[in-house]
Amino acid sequence: MNFKTIKKLSLFLLLSAFMIACESYKELKSNSLTKIEMDFTTRGNATHFEITQKKTIVSSRILGENVTEKEKKNQTTDSLYWTKVQRLVSDLDLSQIENWEAPSQDFTFDGARATTIRIDMNGTIYTSNVFDEGKPPAELEMLYNLLVQDLN
Repeated sequence: MNFKTIKKLSLFLLLSAFMIACESYKELKSNSLTKIEMDFTTRGNATHFEITQKKTIVSSRILGENVTEKEKKNQTTDSLYWTKVQRLVSDLDLSQIENWEAPSQDFTFDGARATTIRIDMNGTIYTSNVFDEGKPPAELEMLYNLLVQDLN
């Protein structure tokens, strides 16, 4: 191969890689995840977790007390973490979220904190059925585990 052929081939490969990257970015962008909220409640307390691309907020309330709010880590949400969250959400069929059943119902007798996940995607809010803390529907398990990992 001569230098001219190698140069053309290199340019072609570079352009191809750029176009693939642009398509992947467009796909992520079209699935515009605005925020995810997760609430953990029981008779005595409630915890609200909210994550956006910019920040993560955790607020807690104990029965009879005012809400205390703190910004987790006092910094923006890590971009790599946000990308993982976006990818997990994009793999879900959110139109079916209300049909996903929890494996247990201990929250009904205060045996576990009742948990709900709300996903704001493309201006539509998708809300899960209530499930026991730590026991999400199978479809939400990977997302739930990643979100809870960020709480710790």
